[in-house]
Amino acid sequence: MQPLFILLMALVVPGHQDYGLHKLTHLHSEHIRKIANWVVQWSLLVGSAGQAFAMLYIGINSAVNPTKAGEPLTGTSTFSIVCVYLFVVFYSFGWGPVPFVLSSECSPNHGEF
Repeated sequence: MQPLFILLMALVVPGHQDYGLHKLTHLHSEHIRKIANWVVQWSLLVGSAGQAFAMLYIGINSAVNPTKAGEPLTGTSTFSIVCVYLFVVFYSFGWGPVPFVLSSECSPNHGEF
């Protein structure tokens, strides 16, 4: 009942300071901005951790268990190949879009419509 009352007060009494449309939209935009920042930060952190794990595993496995020509691959060597694909997956949702965002922010905007 109270959210309906708040909405009605915003529509009926436009000058009302506590329940105005301005306050309603301002709070909504603040929450969206905080959620967006949180999602971006966590995607970069998780993407970085996944990339680091994949590269560390590939490097350690190559140093500890080198493959020899003509021998079949072991389970750890196969997982190293999977880690190459995992690196690409973590890069694509973590740090992959960053150059595109930076280039769009650095270019001049006078050509936009």
